Amino acid sequence: MPALDRLPGRAGSLPVAVEVYDALGQRVRTLVQEERPPGYYRAIWDGRDSAGREVGSGIYFCRVRVGEQVRVRKMALVK
Repeated sequence: MPALDRLPGRAGSLPVAVEVYDALGQRVRTLVQEERPPGYYRAIWDGRDSAGREVGSGIYFCRVRVGEQVRVRKMALVK
């Protein structure tokens, strides 16, 4: 369950993208793709791919892009 940290405080909105990738680097699902104003947010992944199918247990990566900044976090999905 990836969480977006606090978006930097400044006037206007920033482009935000939160995506889940599998261990092979293939995008599994896009959770967020929009502009958001500064503040605190959370993105929740339900363990499904972009077609709505449940994915298997394993290691996944959450890529969070806010403006020009990118962070990648490792996640383990256990069923």
